Amino acid sequence: MKYKRKTALLFALSFVTVVFMFAMTACSDKKSETPEIEKKTVTIAAGSTYNGYCKTIIDGIEPVLGDIEFDVQSKGSVINNIRGVAEGNADFAMSRADVLYQAYNGVELFDGEAVKNIRVVTGCYAEACQLVVSQKSKINSFEDIKGKTIAVGEINSLSEMIFSKILKSAGITEKDFKKMNMGYKDALSAIENEEIDGMFFVAGAPVTGIMKLAVTEKVKLVPIESEGLLKTDDKDSYFVKYTIPAGTYSGQEKDIDTPAVKTAVIVREDVSADTVYRITKAIYETKEAAAEKFEKCSELDEESALEGMTVPVHEGAEKYYKEIGVLK
Repeated sequence: MKYKRKTALLFALSFVTVVFMFAMTACSDKKSETPEIEKKTVTIAAGSTYNGYCKTIIDGIEPVLGDIEFDVQSKGSVINNIRGVAEGNADFAMSRADVLYQAYNGVELFDGEAVKNIRVVTGCYAEACQLVVSQKSKINSFEDIKGKTIAVGEINSLSEMIFSKILKSAGITEKDFKKMNMGYKDALSAIENEEIDGMFFVAGAPVTGIMKLAVTEKVKLVPIESEGLLKTDDKDSYFVKYTIPAGTYSGQEKDIDTPAVKTAVIVREDVSADTVYRITKAIYETKEAAAEKFEKCSELDEESALEGMTVPVHEGAEKYYKEIGVLK
């Protein structure tokens, strides 16, 4: 009798074990049959200038989005970035407010080539108009450039174009000073060797080359009045007020007020509203983490996201800004 009970018990245990293993196998098979999330690849033209910034943003938003991954194009200028989006070679791109205006309206560098299928996602950080002069010079305001030698960038460069608008706003003509057309590196060398009185360029502050010269007390930064630029007609409305904080450069004891143009993320008009909405939202949901890795990401701000943007906002981004009360 005991033998029969023992046999029955062993049989029952064996049966339970088999059932359990079968159930586990079924669950495992079911799990393995669960399809992975199909990812959609979105291309963004960052160019060499904005490559690091762009990749920092993407590193933060890809995990949040889940089903969207980015292919970053790391070569090309802001001009090529815009054309890449317009022609369908990229979905998104990094650019700058002044160049966007030119492209959308078919003027200056885009003369006769209006690019109407680009839209704004968000403004990013400001590239400040910086007038750097020799520490020995008596140039303490923009008007003091009269009679001096100033490097303004290469011929037909974006820096030269912006400088000409500042000249007009200040009521100064090219006859009032000696204009030198040279690239940033050449101008940096020229001011270091005291061959010129100053140099003008547009970039996010601080700039490495100027930082090095400031440490040697060879240069100083000069404020530029922006009110005239902000009051001109629509073609100049991409200018924004900006302050380069004291201490940005060695020896800079005061804040320096100057006009600036903002960098921007743009997108082709026909990219889906849902995709653009989700990406815009993700950018702002992860901005604090991005700022810890890339200082310029700290300038991402929903409230001023569209400041200085003269190109229409994409409907997907517009939905997000309306959601948070930035747009009505």
